[in-house]
Amino acid sequence: MRGAGTPFTATLRPTSNPEDKPPPPASPGTPPTFPPREAGFAGTPGCGGAERPSGHLAGVKSPAGRRCGVRVSYGFHPGRRAHDGIAEIHYFCSRSYEWAVEGDIKACFDEISHSALGDRVRRRIGDKRILGLVKAFLKAGILGEDGAERDTNTGTPQGGILSPLLSNIALSVLDEHFAEARAKVTPRARETRRRKGLANYRLIRYADDFVVLVAGTRVHAESLRDESAAVLGTMGLSLSDEKTRIAHIDEGFDFLGYRIQRQQRPPSGSSAAGS
Repeated sequence: MRGAGTPFTATLRPTSNPEDKPPPPASPGTPPTFPPREAGFAGTPGCGGAERPSGHLAGVKSPAGRRCGVRVSYGFHPGRRAHDGIAEIHYFCSRSYEWAVEGDIKACFDEISHSALGDRVRRRIGDKRILGLVKAFLKAGILGEDGAERDTNTGTPQGGILSPLLSNIALSVLDEHFAEARAKVTPRARETRRRKGLANYRLIRYADDFVVLVAGTRVHAESLRDESAAVLGTMGLSLSDEKTRIAHIDEGFDFLGYRIQRQQRPPSGSSAAGS
């Protein structure tokens, strides 16, 4: 979700037909096949100046994708958008959620564990043909600008046709963890926790960008940062120590291109400068 994509188009053709001749027609009753090819390397700029392998970008909407994120997830879901996530942050920050864990997942699209992702995909899809196709996409490899092919043992190429869907399925492990914890606490219990000095918290995620809003102290926020890192570790992912930060709402933080910071309102009845 960081950086602008490089224009790129890909031609897909069966890998077993090197002469680019049309494949023979399938016999009646034969299930359709589509052998995925390696993704082209388009040098999409990433954080820190590194380049990410990027395939052809296409929107992905599917029942499996719609089921993979609870309401805390706003990226690549029909009927949700970045502004909804920003509005959610405004709502909670106006209600005593004053600390934020600004999460940055290190090389998210490059490091997702294929085995852990496959387990989560199988929880949603039972058709073995579809599962085989997903696996083939993940293992199709990367075709570099120098013409050399590289294996893909982890990750989903950013911009790949299935990457938005598969990354959402992988990162839904974070959504579910925080949603389950919140569901166990009623509104009255959250008020009791606040009076006792315990933390309440809320996750808001858009693709691989997320924040955890905390009604509590910095110590609570630090604990939730470590908790988030442990959950992501089950998918082979980790937080960037350099870019994951904890901020108070008065200090402000960045999310989806917006600077979110509390400002003092001018006294009631005061006139604007220069009027």
